[in-house]
Amino acid sequence: AQLERLETVLPPGEQGLGYAAGQLLNAMVDLASRPQDPSTREVVLARAQDVAARFASAGEQLDGLQAGVAQDLQNSLAGVNGLTQRIAEVNDQIARIGAMGQPANDLLDQRDQLISELSGYLQVTTIAAGDGSLGVFMASGQRLVLGKEVTPLVLVPDAYDVSRQAIGIVDNGVTRALPQQLIGAGSLGGVLRFQNEDLVAARNRLGQMATALATRLNEQQ
Repeated sequence: AQLERLETVLPPGEQGLGYAAGQLLNAMVDLASRPQDPSTREVVLARAQDVAARFASAGEQLDGLQAGVAQDLQNSLAGVNGLTQRIAEVNDQIARIGAMGQPANDLLDQRDQLISELSGYLQVTTIAAGDGSLGVFMASGQRLVLGKEVTPLVLVPDAYDVSRQAIGIVDNGVTRALPQQLIGAGSLGGVLRFQNEDLVAARNRLGQMATALATRLNEQQ
C-alpha cells in the first residue's frame, strides 16, 4: 500500500518529471535556433518553471508520505499496546482460575486470538509459565508481556534522522529505540522498511535528478 502511494509521486507520461524535462530541453533547442525571439525565451522560462514546480511538488509529496508513515506507526503501536494489555489481563484471569483448579478454556481461546492479532503487527514468540500464563516476546527476544506485566512500545525520533520515526520500548522508566531488524515480520516491520529504505531511496534519487539536471543546464549556459 505504501509503495502504491509512492508510485503516484513520480507518474509516467505527460504528468511526469521526465516529460517536463524533455519539454524544457526541446525549448532550449528552439532557443538556440532563434536566440533573439522573445516568445521563444518566454517558452524556455515557462518550461523551466514547470520542471522546478514538479520537483518541488514531488518533494512535498514525499514529505506527506513520511507524515503518513508516522501516523500509521502511531496507530499500529496503539493497536499493539492495546493487545498486549489485554493479553496480560487474560493471563491474570487464567492464573487466578487455574489456582482454583477450574478450567479456563474460553479465556485460553480468547488469548490465542489476541496473540494471533498481535502477530499481524510484529513477529512474536510465546513461552508458557507454570501458572498457565504466557510470556510474549518479540522476535529479538524483547519482552512484551510477562504474566500480567506489560512492556509498552512507543514512537521515538530516529537517532540518525529526526524526520523519521523509530520504535522504542519503555523499560523501568527508560525509553530506548529498537533497531528495525529487531521488529521482524508484520505490518510494523513493513512500514519501517518502507520508511527507512524505499522512501529514503526515492528522496535521494529525486535530489540526485534535480542536481544533475540543474548542473548540466548551468554548464551548457
